[in-house]
Amino acid sequence: MTKYLIPAAAIAAVLVSAPAAANDGLMYVGGDIGILLPRDSEIDVTDVATGATFNNAADWQYDTGFDVSGQVGYDFGMFKLEGELGYKHASFTAISPSTDWLNFLHDRLVVVNPLSTAVVASDIDLHGGVDIIDTMVNGLVDIGPDHGFGGYLGGGIGMGWAKAYGESSSSFAWQFIAGVKYPIGDQLDIGLKYKYFDLAGLDFVPGVDVHGTNFDTNLDSRFSTHSIDVNLTYNF
Repeated sequence: MTKYLIPAAAIAAVLVSAPAAANDGLMYVGGDIGILLPRDSEIDVTDVATGATFNNAADWQYDTGFDVSGQVGYDFGMFKLEGELGYKHASFTAISPSTDWLNFLHDRLVVVNPLSTAVVASDIDLHGGVDIIDTMVNGLVDIGPDHGFGGYLGGGIGMGWAKAYGESSSSFAWQFIAGVKYPIGDQLDIGLKYKYFDLAGLDFVPGVDVHGTNFDTNLDSRFSTHSIDVNLTYNF
């Protein structure tokens, strides 16, 4: 995780050393695209048929994904307020289940098939990946000159909708934002943006497939990511 925070530390160092900005009374639109670095998700599991619950039953791991978003905002001077619509995707790469949950799945499986062998992590279907759509309201402190190198720091709150494990769930979302920018025209800025995004309280009820047998299972999880994006902003 430390390597993911290096871009944020570098951006913060630029921000604290930059002078205050003034870019009053302008609307703007922007867009981001970049890489998504998901953190592992710790999953709590409840078996629907028996009610058995396992806290931290599995650790879902992801591949590097992508992050795209668009913003519409207003610059009040040093402070900006914007609305954001974003989309994130990452694929599952591995699952690390607890021994207790694996033993439970085996015990459930032998009821259906007494000849079943021990259940291992690779027997659990990962259902592909996770897709997130989020709508956020962000507040940013704009630091630096209008016609030179500058930056911003802030955060946002909103809602996120996740599709994973073959099901959908929604929850409150929040994010931390830091970035640097440079004008490449009278009205156009290019920059680099770091975001930490957190979507907690997701609740899924998919079927977990083990050796071809499906078990109704409730998964309680969260989704949090680091992303590093290239940003373009047009100031009206």
